[in-house]
Amino acid sequence: MEFEKLTAENFPEVIQLWEASVRFSHDFLKEEDISLMKPMLINTYLQSLNLVGLYKGGLIGFYGTRSSKLEMLYVLPNYIGQGYGKALLQHAREFEKIDAVEVNEQNRSALAFYEHQGFRIVNKIEKDHWGLGYPLVHMVFD
Repeated sequence: MEFEKLTAENFPEVIQLWEASVRFSHDFLKEEDISLMKPMLINTYLQSLNLVGLYKGGLIGFYGTRSSKLEMLYVLPNYIGQGYGKALLQHAREFEKIDAVEVNEQNRSALAFYEHQGFRIVNKIEKDHWGLGYPLVHMVFD
């Protein structure tokens, strides 16, 4: 298991992993929502984040941070539930000093994961950052 800083050269594999993970874990999203998000991720959002990948033969997960906030954390579906998400989160906490995250309210497994890792909900917003009607909960580390 190896952590590596990701750059624009890694965006194609990052997007591929993101989409596989989102399709697995975000069953509440519509196809048109994913189609809307994907180009914005590629053209704008990923460039604004500090991205770190987790490799085990190939890229199996990654996180993105801005300041002390975890903006995204995704693991390939075949590796979910095997401790890689926890490893990514611990790396982000140690090296990026993150203490906050926002999670889609409908993503119950992610909420449970972050709560189990010591985060608690402090507030909720009704629309996500894409302007879509998917509520987000803001969580902080205790």
